[in-house]
Amino acid sequence: MSRFPLASLFAFVTLVMGFSPQVQAGEPVAIVEEAPERTGVFLMDYLEAGTAFELASDEKLVISYLKSCQRETITGGRVIVGFEKSTVKGGALQREEIDCSGRGMKLSSGQAQESGVTAYRETDKFAAFAASYGTQPLFAPIENGPAIIQRVDSFEPPKDVEASGARLDLQALGISLTPGAIYRLRGPKVDFLFAIAPTAKAGPVPLIARLIRP
Repeated sequence: MSRFPLASLFAFVTLVMGFSPQVQAGEPVAIVEEAPERTGVFLMDYLEAGTAFELASDEKLVISYLKSCQRETITGGRVIVGFEKSTVKGGALQREEIDCSGRGMKLSSGQAQESGVTAYRETDKFAAFAASYGTQPLFAPIENGPAIIQRVDSFEPPKDVEASGARLDLQALGISLTPGAIYRLRGPKVDFLFAIAPTAKAGPVPLIARLIRP
């Protein structure tokens, strides 16, 4: 019996998992927006590549990928979470690309001791920052506790906030920020810069569009 060629095996894994060498095993690749309760995953849970679900024909799963910004609505079938997209067998899949960003720009110890405006001027461009495409960003995961949001490219009164449940959701707090502005989120265990995209929308937007990972 001939052995299965190594190249063919790699191609198969690449096809099934949407392989990306920039994502390491065990690293979260997607976030849950909606899932049947019996799956054991809930809103804002992170998923790793290789996670699998068996959905009944009337069950719906909505997940968004952190790197590719693909938002998938899956109804029924077997679902295998990949690195940038899912593999679905026997179910219906709708996929859309959402404007999304990623991680906040953490400050060095030197920058953290200076004013937010100084730290802002030391950066290159708006594109250097993780950005929310909604005016009410969601930060997760994040250490619980009090924090301050302060605009650094212009004056706005600082906003006192508090994270709980490993997240800080400005939509839940009824706080909106200014499109096109740069902000600093500072707390006992967090200190980084982020942006609100010039095209950021008010009101309900897909979770992945609001998500910033400190």
